Amino acid sequence: MNAPLPATSFDMSKNRGKNIWFVADSLSNPLDVQVLDGVKAAAAAAGMTVTAYDGQSTVGDWAQGIEEAVAHHAAGIITHAIDPSVVTSAMNQAKAAGIPVVTSLLEQPGQALPSTVAGAVPQPLAIDAAHMADYVMAQSGCKVHAVVITATVFPALQEMDTAIQQQFAKYCPATCTAQIENIDPSTIATQLEPLTETLTIKNPDVNWFIADADAMGLYVAEGLEAAHSSAKLIGQSGLSSNLALVRSGKGQQADISFPDLGYIGWLDVDTLGRAMLKLPTPEVVFSDQLFTTANIPPASANLFPGMAGYQQKFEKLWGVS
Repeated sequence: MNAPLPATSFDMSKNRGKNIWFVADSLSNPLDVQVLDGVKAAAAAAGMTVTAYDGQSTVGDWAQGIEEAVAHHAAGIITHAIDPSVVTSAMNQAKAAGIPVVTSLLEQPGQALPSTVAGAVPQPLAIDAAHMADYVMAQSGCKVHAVVITATVFPALQEMDTAIQQQFAKYCPATCTAQIENIDPSTIATQLEPLTETLTIKNPDVNWFIADADAMGLYVAEGLEAAHSSAKLIGQSGLSSNLALVRSGKGQQADISFPDLGYIGWLDVDTLGRAMLKLPTPEVVFSDQLFTTANIPPASANLFPGMAGYQQKFEKLWGVS
């Protein structure tokens, strides 16, 4: 997998000295932290500074993070996995203040952006979800009784759930089922493991768990182990902890992985840097990778060797190398 880049260069040095904000849905999620690390590295290369805000998995904190960025006169804001529709007032404040907001890992490719969003780093989550459904159908001979673990406070995850249900309805309507379990993301660490254990006991026919995000999948794996369940797990994100489970063949059988999460952070900064200069923000679409116990490389190997050197490529694109 190569690292897709925007087709046009621009003078990022014009943003030197500016401070940008990264408002995360939750910095307890390793995915957010790894993307933030990429944002910090990219901003440093561009001569900018980064203020990070932990949204702590609640809509109120997401809005507060954006509002604080506005109050501190941020030059630009990156919101990570936060839907603008649930923080409308805060987004309007940023727009009124002339502060561009870029959304990260939220919109589907080609999705129309609201007027409060200056650019987006899209993620084909619904496509990933359809592929997860395809995989479990193939592995089970189209005899799937799945529990889908989701958090509907994220509209993008609702789109994933719909995609999974549509695949089952299309290819095995009589033999495949999907039970949707909505989780409060602020209580995942305490609720999800016992819930998984309970679900497996009450529903012995369940043979697959589908986690819309690896941060939830980790607790599902613990619950399956505690219940001594034979049900299998597939997740999405490519967190190192989940890939280690896939590699071991225990706890999680497959994972659809983002590419290098640091690359996504650099792409976030590229998009925001253009928006801060009132330049067009071209959409860059990347593909994810399905890893299973059969094809995952060893821990010592580079999972995405084709992406090596993306940092230098961005610097050249920005004229700061």
